[in-house]
Amino acid sequence: MMHETYAKLDLITPKMLYSTVMCDERTCLWFRKIFSQQNVIERLKTSPEGRHLYGRYVLRTVVVAVLLALSFCVLLFGRMLFPRFVLILGIVSAGAAGGFVAGLRLIRQDIASLAVLLFQMDRALVPAGTTLFQMGEIYSRHYGVPSLVSVIWVWDQSLRNVFLLSYIAAFGVFFLSCWESALWVMAGCFVAVCVIKIAVLQFNSADNKRIP
Repeated sequence: MMHETYAKLDLITPKMLYSTVMCDERTCLWFRKIFSQQNVIERLKTSPEGRHLYGRYVLRTVVVAVLLALSFCVLLFGRMLFPRFVLILGIVSAGAAGGFVAGLRLIRQDIASLAVLLFQMDRALVPAGTTLFQMGEIYSRHYGVPSLVSVIWVWDQSLRNVFLLSYIAAFGVFFLSCWESALWVMAGCFVAVCVIKIAVLQFNSADNKRIP
């Protein structure tokens, strides 16, 4: 009886999907992976709104990557190359970092909007009563991407292990102070997040065969 009741309800709605992508990093990462697939890109581009949203998403991603590279370059090489302009370089670096953070928020909004659009375009694939995790399995088979469960497992396990290893290395190997240890762990986790995202975006599961 309970199953029949939920089978008649739309457990996934556009509003719920948008909010989940905006609030949950792992769901957002999973949709990033989906939107890196050529078959999904072609599917989105069949809609004028899809072409517009995807084009904006790509443009913002490129701009954010440039801002991140600029911020790092100024921090690493600016003082060495332009020692008389430290204050100006600091302002430029801070502005680039601020633009990077703001850009990440805009990119996530684009991913959430694209997720809602794809869901609406593929509404026939996701019957009423389907949960988000079940939707992950459906999209995994249909588009040939890792499932949402797989991405969550990789994300959680990788971050947990990196945090523990960074913490152990800080106190047991390098004998850093508390402040230096905190910076070490944060830097390690930041690098790990970048590596995990790149790895997930590049990874294709051999078990996930696209079903036409």
